[in-house]
Amino acid sequence: MAATMHRLIMSARTQRSLLVGVLVMRFMCVECKVQAGTLTFGGAAAEEQEQWRFLGKFGYAIGTGRYEIRLRLHNILHEDQVLPRPDLEIFLDEDWPKQGRFSACKRAEDVPARKTHGMLVPGQHGEWGPWEVGMLYQTIRPHIWYFALSDCPDQLARGMPGDRSFSYTVDYEIRWRQFDDSELGLEMRYMPTATVLVLLMLSAMACWFVARSRALRQSLGRLHPVVRGLLFAVGLHWASQALHLVHLLTYKKNGQGLPMADGLAEVLFMLSQVASASLLIAIAQGYTLIRSKLSEVELLVPVVTVITLLHVALVAMGKLQAEDFKYHENEGLVGWILLTARLSLFAWFRSGIQRLRSAGGIKLQNFLQIFEIAGSAYFLAFPTIFVLVQVLAPYLQHPILQTTLLAVQTASWLWLADLFLKRGSYFEVSELSASILPGVKSLKPKGDFDYVIPKTQAFSFRTASHPPTFLLGIQPQQPHPSAQWQVSLHPLGKSPLPGSSASQLSHGWGSRYQVVTEKREEPAWEGSVNLKSKYAEEARIDIFVVDSRIAHLEDIHSQKQCSFEGSWQNFSERGQGRHHRVLSFTASATGFFLMVQLLLAGVVLRRFFLFVDTGKLLSRVIVFKFFVQDFPQQMCIAAYLYAWYAENGLRCQMCLFHPSHCDDQHPLHSTNLLVCLFTLLSAVANQLLLQARLKPGYDSEDECVLCFFRFVMLSVSILPFSTAMCMLSAIMLHLKSPLIYFMLGVPTVLGWGAITCVPLFICCDDEL
Repeated sequence: MAATMHRLIMSARTQRSLLVGVLVMRFMCVECKVQAGTLTFGGAAAEEQEQWRFLGKFGYAIGTGRYEIRLRLHNILHEDQVLPRPDLEIFLDEDWPKQGRFSACKRAEDVPARKTHGMLVPGQHGEWGPWEVGMLYQTIRPHIWYFALSDCPDQLARGMPGDRSFSYTVDYEIRWRQFDDSELGLEMRYMPTATVLVLLMLSAMACWFVARSRALRQSLGRLHPVVRGLLFAVGLHWASQALHLVHLLTYKKNGQGLPMADGLAEVLFMLSQVASASLLIAIAQGYTLIRSKLSEVELLVPVVTVITLLHVALVAMGKLQAEDFKYHENEGLVGWILLTARLSLFAWFRSGIQRLRSAGGIKLQNFLQIFEIAGSAYFLAFPTIFVLVQVLAPYLQHPILQTTLLAVQTASWLWLADLFLKRGSYFEVSELSASILPGVKSLKPKGDFDYVIPKTQAFSFRTASHPPTFLLGIQPQQPHPSAQWQVSLHPLGKSPLPGSSASQLSHGWGSRYQVVTEKREEPAWEGSVNLKSKYAEEARIDIFVVDSRIAHLEDIHSQKQCSFEGSWQNFSERGQGRHHRVLSFTASATGFFLMVQLLLAGVVLRRFFLFVDTGKLLSRVIVFKFFVQDFPQQMCIAAYLYAWYAENGLRCQMCLFHPSHCDDQHPLHSTNLLVCLFTLLSAVANQLLLQARLKPGYDSEDECVLCFFRFVMLSVSILPFSTAMCMLSAIMLHLKSPLIYFMLGVPTVLGWGAITCVPLFICCDDEL
């Protein structure tokens, strides 16, 4: 990436540091206006692009701004070598987009450069050269100025005889200041004030949130998980703004800030947005409305996990983007990927709302009307803002985008807090209103409506299984699918044995399925159910009992990952086939990957037979295949292995009805192992694109560095599979050896570190 951005020709002496140094510079100095780095120029005989290097940019407000620059030469010059003295070329934002159309050494003349600070003097023998100062004037409107170093051959015509054929490396340090000596560029000038205001508002909201949560808990006797989730998400947002404020305050003092704090703040802010979107989607899919458990919401957990990892990866990509055409954190490809992700989440949100409309009553319809408008505004806010800022002046894009996103996110927290913590329309239609009432009968009105605590309803049944083994299902019906209940169950005329599954039934809310086993041969049973929620209208709870007549119980219990009770309970809780749909989706995705593979193979073969030179087609095909096929296919394989072979998974559930599925089959049997092996080999095909060119001066340490980076790239390529195997090795593969964890953990840690922890490698490099 760094070599693409700068096209540096690196000397053997600086190879180790520069290999990650440019990544450091791009990650750490996106906003650093005291900027430092290392550049290599090719000499008089080199190509023009090797004699021109972009340094950075700075947004100046109206007035007289200034810049300061100094250089330090790495090379030790011979007697016949002349001291290189590059020029500093400065371009205006109005002219900068044209520079790519001209050759490097013609840009100052043809673009043109609005100012050239000529013949900079670098220091030698480890010493810095003198600070060279210049002024820039803005009288009509603010401008962003772009700075580049040039060492083109026309300097030989300036009376500089001597050998200029050698390449050389220089360290540079450049400072930018506003007319009032502020280190903040124009795009960041008002961000400290905006961040302080948001932080104060979030702090006040957090205090109100905690007070309301305590009052709600005292009133209902419990605090619903959705309220705790909202508190956690607000905490992420508060922490992100606190870290960003620390970075900005430090930045105002030294011009560099705290890059680690800034990067972590961006990640936390993105995670808070994901948390807000996840809450909206979960409610739209029926959580707390018609479903009492988050696990019952179809595909929510895996999709949110993927979306979270995607957003974290996009933050890292945004930090690594080249600065020359970057005006805000979500510039370019990163922004368009975020826009696509938000629109996809919006479509998922709308589909859930439409399904809820067909299943709810009048109160639910009224709530959904307001909820859909507010949720749609949140999901469409970023796509709308991102598209609109494209037409604004470059120096306005960052402050408008950032402040608008902060305002939208803060407003969403206020709305969600008001939604969850007040007894409004959402409280009336959701299970947040479920509370355990006093155990006395009452026919008097309390609050705003009349309610009646119903009498305990008794039921009885007989079983034929030996020993008694049956499934008890409790299903509250519409319009109160999340009603709270209390159930007791015991053999007729006797109390259940202590510790038995029958004694574990007490109270809960929503649908629940429990496998009950009893060591005593008791065919007759009796139980009772009592409604604990208060409703203005009649509520209905269905109780059903399914007796077990399975003859191959021993085959089920012989499986390491199968238990009769857990498998039957999981099968009942997934009565709508959600577990099976995961496998169906995996099968469809596998067919899609096969078509992609055949199509790409056909394209490569066509070029091979019709043309002598394939050009860069193979490289492009490998890159395309990695992102479209290899990476998502590893996720599908991991999902298939977990859904089918997990503890009490679908294979165990099928074993309840078909003894042929009860064989002790290892998840990585020969067929699955070959599928995994060939998928991983396909994923690491990108190693063909990396051709190490070791120069004669490279030592064994340089070779080790290159091999390490190859292994890091391999770890990133197989990251989904290695992560899944590392997390599932104990519960699915039943492998608990430290050696297994080490072999799986090393590529997993390196892969995640390469994606999300690049600054850690940078801070540990002493040569930077």
